[in-house]
Amino acid sequence: MKSEEARTVTKEEIENEICCLTEELVRIDSDIIYEFPFKAYLAYLEKFIPSFSPRSTVPKGNGTSPFKEVTLRAIVNRALNVLLEFAWHWRISRGRRNWFSSLVSSYDPVIICRYNKLGLAFLMRNALDLLPYKNFPVEVVGLYCKWFTRVLNDFHERSDGYYSVKEPAFCHDVGVCCLRSIPVGGAWVVCKSGIGLRFLLIVGPWQIIKCLSFVIRKTGGFSPFFEIHTVSRYLNLFRAEEMELAYTRIAELMKRDPSIRGVIREGWLLDPNLEKISPNLAFLRKIPLENGARLFPRVTTNNNVRVALSMSSIRRRLYEEGKYQPTCYSYIWPRKALIEWAKGYDGLSGTAKSIHNTGESLGTDSWNSGDLP
Repeated sequence: MKSEEARTVTKEEIENEICCLTEELVRIDSDIIYEFPFKAYLAYLEKFIPSFSPRSTVPKGNGTSPFKEVTLRAIVNRALNVLLEFAWHWRISRGRRNWFSSLVSSYDPVIICRYNKLGLAFLMRNALDLLPYKNFPVEVVGLYCKWFTRVLNDFHERSDGYYSVKEPAFCHDVGVCCLRSIPVGGAWVVCKSGIGLRFLLIVGPWQIIKCLSFVIRKTGGFSPFFEIHTVSRYLNLFRAEEMELAYTRIAELMKRDPSIRGVIREGWLLDPNLEKISPNLAFLRKIPLENGARLFPRVTTNNNVRVALSMSSIRRRLYEEGKYQPTCYSYIWPRKALIEWAKGYDGLSGTAKSIHNTGESLGTDSWNSGDLP
């Protein structure tokens, strides 16, 4: 049998999975397909998942850290987070949200799992038809096919709990399978996004003014951008050399889509103070910042703090000693600057070579699929 890396999933294989999953659903409950038509469920899934991301309020502090938030700022940040939560699914009607909630609450996880597997299978089948007509580089098409092959193999290897809209890795699978997220290699995907209210949750009015000025001067507008996301399933490829190759693929995608204004990214891993504690993570911001990108501080959430501390005993200890506070940042890398960097790329940069030689990687004490940048 061919390995996952050497084979490409076929439409026939996907059709067989669709038939098997449909038969399983009918055996479990013969009425469910009529009560909750699958096409309606799939339409909801396509709208909901690609923009899904865990949200939480700003941290309250652990009582030991010397880094304290201003009370007024904390109140404003919490209010903004609530507003964002309220508006997160604005494209989906209340009736459809209620219908979806009814389905999830009425049936056990076994049925929901089969629905979500069917969703992935239908999306992959449609994607295989559409890929030849997309203006993607050959490398990116290959990454899509590898992703689909892995997803199909997972149907027989992953537990039912994986196939949940609350599982970020599943959400990434849906995003890629409906072609809204683009795999660029390593541990990363990109999707079209923009600089709106959520991105502009920056600490202080002066930072917002600087951010708006940079966007207008260097990119000419607020949308669309490619936003980089990290996928927990591929943390074994979370390396500097893979990141650089991903940047070159993003540059090629931008050449084929003149509307893209640049790249945006956000998260606690972009914190400049992290370089002293975890120098192996500097590659995430060093190349962009040395080649035209601009870094801006952001609101830091409970989830950001939790994930940053859960992944390293060193960071956890320093946080408890009051010597480290996880802090979120965003960067904006204008289109012209990124494409210019990619033109001169001829292999590993000094940053990647130095990190590669030390043998350091992301490394985790435990993984919790939060919002890595």
